[in-house]
Amino acid sequence: MKRLLMTTAIAVVSFSFPNLALADCDDLSPGGGDTVTCTATDVFDGPDAVETRFLDDGSKDVIVDVLSGAVIDTTASGEDAIKLKDDNNRVNNAGTINGGDEAIVGGDGLTVENNGTITAVDQGIVGENEADEDADGVRVLNNGSIITEDRAINVGGGAGLFVENNAGALIQAGDEGIQGGDGLTVENAGTITAVKKTIDANGEFVSITNEATGIIRSTTNEGIEAEDNATIINRGVIEGFDDAVQVGEGAYIENYGTIENTQTQADLDADPGLEAQDSIDIDSGTIYNEGTIRSTTNSAIDYDPGAATSTIQNRGLITGTIAVNTDDGDMAGQEIFNAGTLVGTEGLALYLGQGTDKLVNLKGGEIVGGADFGTAADELVFEVDYFDDNIGLFAGGALFDGGDGLDTVSFLGLLSTDIVDVSLNNGELLLSVLGNGGEAVLRLLSWESFRFADRTLDLDGLVAAVPLPAGMLLFGTALVGLGVASRQRNQA
Repeated sequence: MKRLLMTTAIAVVSFSFPNLALADCDDLSPGGGDTVTCTATDVFDGPDAVETRFLDDGSKDVIVDVLSGAVIDTTASGEDAIKLKDDNNRVNNAGTINGGDEAIVGGDGLTVENNGTITAVDQGIVGENEADEDADGVRVLNNGSIITEDRAINVGGGAGLFVENNAGALIQAGDEGIQGGDGLTVENAGTITAVKKTIDANGEFVSITNEATGIIRSTTNEGIEAEDNATIINRGVIEGFDDAVQVGEGAYIENYGTIENTQTQADLDADPGLEAQDSIDIDSGTIYNEGTIRSTTNSAIDYDPGAATSTIQNRGLITGTIAVNTDDGDMAGQEIFNAGTLVGTEGLALYLGQGTDKLVNLKGGEIVGGADFGTAADELVFEVDYFDDNIGLFAGGALFDGGDGLDTVSFLGLLSTDIVDVSLNNGELLLSVLGNGGEAVLRLLSWESFRFADRTLDLDGLVAAVPLPAGMLLFGTALVGLGVASRQRNQA
């Protein structure tokens, strides 16, 4: 049984299309496939040409057109403004829809195209079918404003939610911005802000694209949270007071803009119960960066225990108290290819933990801070052309610790005859090599194998390859001013 109680002004318009009956806002019984049109010149039941009744219908394939200047406002009654809980209904809004509870509720296949304003005391657009289950296949195309006190767009765990928020458009939520399940797709060139999670994906295979004009921002929580196999492409700004991005296994992230945790030390000082947060919190996957990934209070990228080896390709800036960190329980490996800048603001740029890890230094790459490679067989690689630049003190003289296991330093563009000097002091190795850009000095600990283009040497062979300096004090002198700190282990 269908019922339609509704809204706005009345103008009956006839169409020549077959099987299409036109109902105005006062026709409370549109059939399946009917169109309800609300215009600013119709006869309204409320003051000031505002329709205060709500539309509640159980038909399929209903179209509601709210034209420019028309207003549906159910805030006085506290009712939902438009409720179309059967399948494949559509709301086209060029006017204003103010929901006293939700603004629009629809079932599977609901489409909302908003070129006007949608507001709600509770939620803006809700996907819920006649069985009160989360709706699948909901589509929202926003060129206007959606402003709510609770969630802006919510289909719970409903699959296949698609949201397109175009340049100049706004989605603003007092709670969460967008919530959906498996296959959630968000294409954003406008602004999406929320007090809590801005995009909360309760499922896998999520796809989020944030264009250069796009802003995704949470003021107290995460910018984006998704489960496994998420894809995030960012050319704009993604910010979270908590993690800017939190994803599970098999994630793929490309960043050409800014991904940032916005906490400050002042925030932590003001609230002792507040935990420092990361910019990207990930279980496993691939991160490609040409932009900026930043946290001022914790790690820029933090790996939780993951099931597979992860990869970072960096041509931009990754900066945090630790640039790349792994939790102590993470047994998987990390492979980092760096042609950009990695910065650890508290002294350690990389803490790579338990797995088999690799750092590949590409030409032009810089590291500010040391590295702890943890356990397993790790590798520190210098690409063929890395030493074409004038390196001087590699990583500013910070210590690169191979940790436990059989660890290898690989110089792909140098011969063993390019070794200039080798010094040992309490297990620390000061190794000088000569590249096309001049002499470079590396400060190393716990590396067992040294691979050059012509041969591979163990530590004894490396030391024997070049006569030791006349005075071992030369090593101590070389360390003056480097700010040598004791080996750091992250306990996060």
